[in-house]
Amino acid sequence: MLAQKEDGSYSLLLSEFENEHDFFDQVQFLAVDPSSNVNVAVSPYGEILTYTNPFTPKSAIDDTERTRSTSSTPSTETIMKDMMEAT
Repeated sequence: MLAQKEDGSYSLLLSEFENEHDFFDQVQFLAVDPSSNVNVAVSPYGEILTYTNPFTPKSAIDDTERTRSTSSTPSTETIMKDMMEAT
């Protein structure tokens, strides 16, 4: 969670999901200031991605060669969550 303080500084809280434990050698904080019509995401490889009008394919094949149907259109947040869990 990130909250700006009255003095303009930020306080950052990193937390784990459920009972997982991660060990960090480095944490990097980047500010991204896109136009109001541009969304920002981070790939599983740390790349900053920008997009304006995402669309869902009718189907896709994952890295285990399973066909993934997308007959119901998931939200952008669901797509990004699935990308992060796939790594």
